[in-house]
Amino acid sequence: MSDNPTNYAIRAIVIEETKKEIMEHLNLCPFAKLDIEGRVRTIEQRWAALMGFMLGSGILGGTAGALLTKLLGP
Repeated sequence: MSDNPTNYAIRAIVIEETKKEIMEHLNLCPFAKLDIEGRVRTIEQRWAALMGFMLGSGILGGTAGALLTKLLGP
């Protein structure tokens, strides 16, 4: 495909119309209004907190168990 002014004009028209179609789709699409990205980010943060709590609980429980074993053991 050669680079002539007609190709540039056609590309500009296609880009402009594509932008219009995307904006119209975002306005009409019910899923675009659900804020899915924010909800997924919240789920990820809660998952990270849960994993941190589980790790901390394991470390504290293991430390407490070892301490009791040392104190009560022979």
